[in-house]
Amino acid sequence: MTAVFRDTTESDPRIRSRRSLRRRLAEIQVENEKRRGLKSILLDIDAAIDAAADEHSARCKPLQKELDAIDEQRLSDIVSRRETSAKVADRQRELLEQLNEANVTLEITVEGHKRAKTKVEQQIRGIQKQLGGKTHLSIGNELVRLARQPLLDREFCLKQKLKFVTARAENAKSFVEKATDYLRSASQKNDIINSDYYGERLRVWRVEFSDASKDVAAVQAEQHELRIEMISPEPGELEPSGGDDF
Repeated sequence: MTAVFRDTTESDPRIRSRRSLRRRLAEIQVENEKRRGLKSILLDIDAAIDAAADEHSARCKPLQKELDAIDEQRLSDIVSRRETSAKVADRQRELLEQLNEANVTLEITVEGHKRAKTKVEQQIRGIQKQLGGKTHLSIGNELVRLARQPLLDREFCLKQKLKFVTARAENAKSFVEKATDYLRSASQKNDIINSDYYGERLRVWRVEFSDASKDVAAVQAEQHELRIEMISPEPGELEPSGGDDF
């Protein structure tokens, strides 16, 4: 009789939930990569608009300068009651047409870029809506909640430990502040005895605060490492690669 081995993880609702969350994390990563690409396109569009404006300015500046000179000449002609030559008038009209053409070209270019930008922004909003407010952090928190019981127990213990070491550090900090105030007051009164006393108290409470702060940092580091372990895939959680089974 041939023994049949079944993957018990398939019937484990906790593993199924974690697998679903793992896939959601992958989806978020894909969508975020797409969103970063779209935001890069927005920057390119803005750069294209700026470039078009610079090109327009470079094209129009000499034309406007020449037009201003013609205006000055015509003003002088009017004041002096001289008739402006037809050649100057034709050149003025030619410059005005060139400036108008440049303005139209810029407007068409900018409007085209703005329409493209609007479409890209709509795509970004669509991705944000699709994500539904879910982030790596929020899904990570759900994976933590669905971690193995021994890890959850360890998480609880570390939370309690952090409360104690944090209280110790806060207590030491309070005494450091009080000793600092008392020492300042004694020094202002030239009270040598109390200055020495509170100086020593300040020293030892600073030592205590430093030591307690190290304990806080150590527990927080433990919590960080534990979170990584709680979020990491468990046996049977990852989806099959799709290759041949042997």
